[in-house]
Amino acid sequence: MRSILTSKIRRDVGGTSVETLVLYSASAPLDAQEFETVLNAELERDIWPDEILILQQYDGKMPVATQISSNRRLQVSLDRAHSRISVTFSTFGPDGGEVERHAHRGARCCLTYDELRRRMMTEVFVRRGGFVRSTPAYHFANPSKRHTDRFMRLANALVRSAEMSFIGFCCMPYIPESTRTCYVDTPALLGLVGAVNDHRSASGWGRVSADCFGSYEGLKSYGTLSSRDAVVLISASSSGGLAREVEKKGFPADQIVHVTYLGKHPSSYPVVCDLAYDQKENPEGETPAVGDWREGHCPLCTGQSVAINLSGDQFEIPTPLPAPLMIVQTDAPKDLDLLMGRLAGTGALSVGLGIGSERLKPMFVRPDSLMASAPYPERLDYAISRAVPASVKVIVQLDEPSAMLVERVRTKLVTDVRVIRRTELDGLDPDMTTDAVLIVAAVIESGRSLQDVSRELRSAFPNAPQSYLVGFAKTASYSRDQGLKNSLIKTAAVAPHELVKVETMILPPDPGVTAWSSELEFWQRLQAEGAHGHTPKSAVEEVARRVERLKNAAEPLTDDLFVQNSEALALKLEHGFVFWPEDLPTARPHTQADVFFTMSSVLQNLRQSETKRVLRASSIQHTLLAAGNFGRFNDSIIQASLLRAAFPSEINYAADRTSSNEMGRIARRIIENAERPRGGAAAEILLALATERLKLCPEDRAFVLKPLDGMPPIVAFLMDACRKALTS
Repeated sequence: MRSILTSKIRRDVGGTSVETLVLYSASAPLDAQEFETVLNAELERDIWPDEILILQQYDGKMPVATQISSNRRLQVSLDRAHSRISVTFSTFGPDGGEVERHAHRGARCCLTYDELRRRMMTEVFVRRGGFVRSTPAYHFANPSKRHTDRFMRLANALVRSAEMSFIGFCCMPYIPESTRTCYVDTPALLGLVGAVNDHRSASGWGRVSADCFGSYEGLKSYGTLSSRDAVVLISASSSGGLAREVEKKGFPADQIVHVTYLGKHPSSYPVVCDLAYDQKENPEGETPAVGDWREGHCPLCTGQSVAINLSGDQFEIPTPLPAPLMIVQTDAPKDLDLLMGRLAGTGALSVGLGIGSERLKPMFVRPDSLMASAPYPERLDYAISRAVPASVKVIVQLDEPSAMLVERVRTKLVTDVRVIRRTELDGLDPDMTTDAVLIVAAVIESGRSLQDVSRELRSAFPNAPQSYLVGFAKTASYSRDQGLKNSLIKTAAVAPHELVKVETMILPPDPGVTAWSSELEFWQRLQAEGAHGHTPKSAVEEVARRVERLKNAAEPLTDDLFVQNSEALALKLEHGFVFWPEDLPTARPHTQADVFFTMSSVLQNLRQSETKRVLRASSIQHTLLAAGNFGRFNDSIIQASLLRAAFPSEINYAADRTSSNEMGRIARRIIENAERPRGGAAAEILLALATERLKLCPEDRAFVLKPLDGMPPIVAFLMDACRKALTS
């Protein structure tokens, strides 16, 4: 069980941005072994903070100084943090107030409890999905009969013991020593009262009993709420409506506490955590809901949005019905056709395989192939002319693949520049030069590496303007791309930093488990079970070759992404691919990876869409790729790309009888034509079924897998394997 909660809090202190790593310990004294693990993970995963604040309950038997001096492991863990990072311990008492603040190293952290509580509790609430949001198709009708575009559910945030303990610590100032009873509006808060009791008991205070009155409906029949030595905890509110109902029953207003609150107007009742956004005090916060309307006066209903009636004291939501979505040309990211006109056939796009921290990214881009292609160097040179200031004296090379871009930049400069590898930054003494620093990256994905460099440059070159040159940027959405830009160009200087990207493509982030890792696991499982006696030797040999190819993690896939029915039936793209320029693919050769990247980009653009045409699987909306897409896009290479690029939830037709039946008919027709070009995706269909990425209702799956004569060996082998695996 993890007892330490971590958070990064950045704030302005005397005109300087200071980042504090907070480690809250739910146990006292501190568990040195867990502390070592958590601290090391934080320091290795992200850029170093300016200071560390360790927060725990006061232990009179073992004050902070005694804990440190008596525990060698704790001392070693603290010493591993860079000497520039100050370390402060703080302890709190049963009333939630601070007892002592001990500066172990460096200046004492001045972060207040009020700042810490609001920032960290908001972070936990948001991260755990405390805000349940509407979509263009749905909104909510809460138990008070008012309609809204978003509601709060604290139960989503009460998941981990350390988080619950921390929220209990936040509530302590609102539960006086004399309190004997806590009334709560939802059973989810009973565990929170338990966390409060753990804190009180550790300090010798009496425990409080808890009872749930059941929100609006339960309050009507609950009876009298005794206000003597009692507190009412309301999990979440945006209007104070439930608190007013409690007050009408004679309960004092100052003893009614909102654990979380976010409304258009300040609460007239005590609030543990105000979730409202504030640029300085709560940047992780949210703005109030767009609207809160009376039933019959809701503009969302007028706009054909469906009102989902929330029920019970935990605001339960009915399971959404799957809605099929047909892909159209306008679903592609802006200018995708022009981008693919430059990239297709260059060999720059491929799919990475392998495991571990050094593995190639699933959406792998080869900088050397980009540099060798016709249009890219010209675009790169234009970007260099814009991104490279005349005063640049230092180039920071992000990684080894970025070396070729660095050399290209150097050939364009009339003066010599100093090249520093990113790994060398930390050992540099501060350079007070005002000459520009250029950061060069061949390929980026999330952009975190550039953000790390930005932070490191604040120490190494505090007065230098920064320019960023990126050869190829992969981003999950336009908003994330804009967020990265805003982060990198921000500076207190008179002009923002510069960020220039040669190419940008909307692509999904690394999912960890890919269609290819699932495929390899499936083949290896079949090999471990042993080949069946009636399996053709050619199929067994083909499986062995495929396994060896997928195990070769050093070489990404380009024209061998998919399993072909036979050598004679290559998966080809015909003229007229809607997401490519008209002269492709006939103008130059293309690879399977080119088509896969194209469909991945289209699907990812749909996932992050802000319109009603959105591809999403959530508690309130489940969109499927309509089975008809596999009929509309009837080139086998596009069908295979869709099967590999889709998330399993997007091709899970088992919950929609109509879609399952349609997909079953299409899949069967493809398999029946496995010896013809129009059935070229038969092996891929069967692989998707075998790995359970593609799911159908049992009767439709049985129809797809009915025996057929005259199938290519690998198709017949997969049919047999699917029947055994999926019906056992």
